[in-house]
Amino acid sequence: MSLAPDAPPLAVIGGGIVGCALALALDHAGVPVVLLDQGPPPGPESDPRRGVALAPDVLVFLAGLGVEVPHTPYAHMTVWDHSGPAALHFSAAEVGLPRLGAMVENDRLRWALTQTLDARGVPLRWGARVSQVRWPSLGVGPQLTLLDGETLPVALVCAADGGHSPLRGLAGIGVQDEPMHQRAVVTAVVTERPHEATAWQRFLPTGPLAFLPLDDDGEGRHRCSVVWSADEDRARALEALDDDAFCEALSEAFEYRLGAVLSAAPRAAFPLQQRHAERYAAPGLVLLGDAAHVVHPLAGQGVNLGLRDVMALVPALRAGLRQGTLGDPAQFAAYERHRRRDNALMLRAFSALKRGFAPASGPTAWLRQQGLGFLDHQPVLRRRFMAQALGLAPEAGAAPPETSGVSP
Repeated sequence: MSLAPDAPPLAVIGGGIVGCALALALDHAGVPVVLLDQGPPPGPESDPRRGVALAPDVLVFLAGLGVEVPHTPYAHMTVWDHSGPAALHFSAAEVGLPRLGAMVENDRLRWALTQTLDARGVPLRWGARVSQVRWPSLGVGPQLTLLDGETLPVALVCAADGGHSPLRGLAGIGVQDEPMHQRAVVTAVVTERPHEATAWQRFLPTGPLAFLPLDDDGEGRHRCSVVWSADEDRARALEALDDDAFCEALSEAFEYRLGAVLSAAPRAAFPLQQRHAERYAAPGLVLLGDAAHVVHPLAGQGVNLGLRDVMALVPALRAGLRQGTLGDPAQFAAYERHRRRDNALMLRAFSALKRGFAPASGPTAWLRQQGLGFLDHQPVLRRRFMAQALGLAPEAGAAPPETSGVSP
């Protein structure tokens, strides 16, 4: 069921990956929607330093929306610790899938989503900044006031406007913050040897280092996206190195698993934190993506969590349309209960991983090595660990089916 022809549309605020995916999913469901973003429209240019690792269920979801974008599938994951040789090895084959996920450049995915939205005729309002919101009262729905003074009546505000969400603040929804005291240094590198369709992650004394697979470049050189999360002092020291010294430090920190790092794109860095909204809904408003939860990038799950919000939210929105209760926070109780529980579990898991792989020596380091070695030789436990970390179904063979020709 859709809104009456003269009814105001649902407003999605935020034109990132999650907001665009929600707008597209609503359009597929026959729901009138308008997307607003305060920034300029994205272009086809892409920054290979900014990649997202998409899980199998998310890949299937995007394929169902008709989104096509270049991607690099990976079938293996290797995780090891700085204190010894023990490692965890994950394989797609042991959970009955051809791949554990696929790396997609953030900008390319966003561009593909906006192009698909545009082709379907979904209204996209770039450079539209919301300055005020009149929240619903006495049967009258929300009304947005833009910075230029324009007013826009809407059926519901769906806030996908980032970790510092202005809409969340305007609604008076608080957050629980957990400072990480770390920065993530990101770049794209050329390595001596190919990545072997593997996502690699090593836990160092100052934070995790990830090498994530990218396609070879036009000259056949092997490439990876790198996210090096480190304590603030170490991160700033890495930022200050010249290119040759940085490549040498990166090769050594990665234990030359792919040979030497031959070159690196200009580095970028940003502070890390974890944040969780105290509520996901208020009268006339629902939160999703980073507006609801911000997680540490060590497992690459931020975008996956946001897109799973979309997958859970669309049925709630359709039910609200049928029942005429879109502005009532109670309409989103099941969505909030389900997604807040799963997202909180991820947040706690990332905090525990960060603490568990903190610097250690003596008996603690030995026990950690023994634990990694034990887990790697326990297929059932390993599959469950992998399912939790990657968002897969809990048992082998129960993961969502792959779609032939999925792109991404």
